[in-house]
Amino acid sequence: SEGYLTDVVELKERGLDIAVANIACGYYNPHTDQEYVNIQDVINCHALVKEIIEKLGHERHDHFPDWLSDFPDVPEILPHITSIGVCLDCESEVKVDEMFHPYCPKCNTYLSDSEYTEELPFDRVA
Repeated sequence: SEGYLTDVVELKERGLDIAVANIACGYYNPHTDQEYVNIQDVINCHALVKEIIEKLGHERHDHFPDWLSDFPDVPEILPHITSIGVCLDCESEVKVDEMFHPYCPKCNTYLSDSEYTEELPFDRVA
């Protein structure tokens, strides 16, 4: 991993085929001299995750980004999508990772929907 990806992305890229989530809790001011852990926040988060697993652990929920629903008749293109728009900060192509999360290679960051155009340039499909 290159540091800006979560452990969940690394596990997915290595082929883990179960539902996972990376829930940050209790860890404040990360990677600074003032970082600390609030143990009560960690305990509360553990209780929440345990309850989620007990109630929903037997169900599978696959992840599909919202923008994929715009193309219900062309599922065969999905494995070949390499670009989904343009970064509003630097105007370079916005790529998608293996889990279809949008990121800008030039800015070296993942993007929210408001940070890039929402056009799918079919001329940029591999």
